[in-house]
Amino acid sequence: MDINASIIDQQVRGLADRLLNELEDALHKKLDETRLRSAAFVLLCVKTILDLTDGEALELLTGNRSDPQRMG
Repeated sequence: MDINASIIDQQVRGLADRLLNELEDALHKKLDETRLRSAAFVLLCVKTILDLTDGEALELLTGNRSDPQRMG
């Protein structure tokens, strides 16, 4: 793995570790390792591109998941 991929992998793993509970709560499900890392990667991309905090990016991605029309 080259250095750039390694840096991104470390950031994804860090986000996944830090935000496990928040991601599972927001998505209303337990996440296996693959889904957790996928969600963390998307979160990292959004947060980096839009220069957001973890919380802002998480809210932007999940929105109001308690809205029944959005859960379909």
